[in-house]
Amino acid sequence: RGSSHDVSVIAVSLGHMMAVLWLLLILSSWARLADASCSGMVDVPQRYSNRELIEEGDRLRDDVDFMTRLRQGRLKRLREELRRHNVTAAVIFDPINIRYAVDFRNSVLFYVRNPLQYLVVPTNESAKCLLFAGSFGSDALLEAFNGSLEFHPAIGATMASAGPRENEKIDDWVNQMDEILSPLAETSPFGKRIAVERFQERATRGLRDRGFDFIDAQIPIEYARSLKTEEEIVAIRHGIKVVEEGVHRLRDALSQPEANVTENEVWSILHSTVIACDGEYAETRLMNSGPKTNPWMQESGTRRINIGETVQLDTDVVGPFGYYVDFSRTFTAGYGLPGFQATEKQKKHYKLAMEMVKHNMELLIPGASFEHVTFNAWPIPEEFQAHKYHVQTHGTGMTGEYPYIFHPSDWASHGYDGVVKEGMTLSVEAFIGSDQGGEGVKFEQHGVITKDGFQLLSTNVPPEPYLLEESPQLCSA
Repeated sequence: RGSSHDVSVIAVSLGHMMAVLWLLLILSSWARLADASCSGMVDVPQRYSNRELIEEGDRLRDDVDFMTRLRQGRLKRLREELRRHNVTAAVIFDPINIRYAVDFRNSVLFYVRNPLQYLVVPTNESAKCLLFAGSFGSDALLEAFNGSLEFHPAIGATMASAGPRENEKIDDWVNQMDEILSPLAETSPFGKRIAVERFQERATRGLRDRGFDFIDAQIPIEYARSLKTEEEIVAIRHGIKVVEEGVHRLRDALSQPEANVTENEVWSILHSTVIACDGEYAETRLMNSGPKTNPWMQESGTRRINIGETVQLDTDVVGPFGYYVDFSRTFTAGYGLPGFQATEKQKKHYKLAMEMVKHNMELLIPGASFEHVTFNAWPIPEEFQAHKYHVQTHGTGMTGEYPYIFHPSDWASHGYDGVVKEGMTLSVEAFIGSDQGGEGVKFEQHGVITKDGFQLLSTNVPPEPYLLEESPQLCSA
């Protein structure tokens, strides 16, 4: 009887072992599928309250050492590029580039169209940067820079600010710049060669008449911005966390959407989260639904969202600390309703978009040429060629930025070569929309190039299980 009992125990144990092995086999196959679909995204998203996100941002802002390293690291990168391009100084009008150089944030969108504040960045590291702006809010900034930034009143040399005296004010601006730049040129090995952003033709002609030569300041600035410091990555991670939470809240509203809810009403949920958590603004209005999803680039409006329709978005958010957060997601309205099922075409297009992004992310390793990435990209089927997104990958920093990596079909007309470098932050794009019509799918991931390749940063809004026909638990971190 004891022998029979032992055999029974062994049989039960073997049965348990086989069950465990079978479960491990299933989990292993799920993990492989998850890796193909999720590419590093979390299994269960982490959710945050506004208070948690605000306090995390405040901790970074209140960390004097962190903020000093963040600011000094960017200014150092900029000056390195100015020296590499053999210029004595840069004259900057773009408020986003001003923020990159000296972290000055004031009415960004106003100054994008009104060049009434400007910055001079000497290449010489011992010289102070000179900020020409209105006095409001400048005292706190000057204090934060501990004497390395100097404030001067700006000259309003635009039609709106000067009216019929515009030419007079432009000449005053030329005199002001000559007084600043000439002494710098006297002690610089690059003389009167200056990097200048676009401004009135009369102004640049006036400086040229005084012996100055120019390059487009956007060239060294873009190269500087393309490589991020460790502190920038920390700030970007925080911004992504804020925007991901906003996208989750938007997604929640689509689970069982209110009757007659409009695109704008849903889109505003993301905006609300971004502003509440000290983000800046959404640079575009790229959220759309139903027939507006194909072709891409149709902006949100008052269209009512219907149950079962595709809803897609591109975040394009300038978030906390001024860093651009750029990833895209696609949902189906009503996905949380009992008995909901996505259509086979929605699933097919969604999987193609994810496959495209995953393939192209794997090409982004340090040292890879843009040409190599271009011609080894995921082959877009002919049906989707006409409506493809205009680039396959682009830089992402304080806005969309250098580099742009194009599709093979566009290499001859738009492509240029370069090298993928460690420290670049890039967004990898996919849009799948048939030239025969019907709905489209937008998917995009935001990541950073490390020594090992593309490391995903936009991890916390995983793929939609109802569009992949898999459990949401399949996506492992």
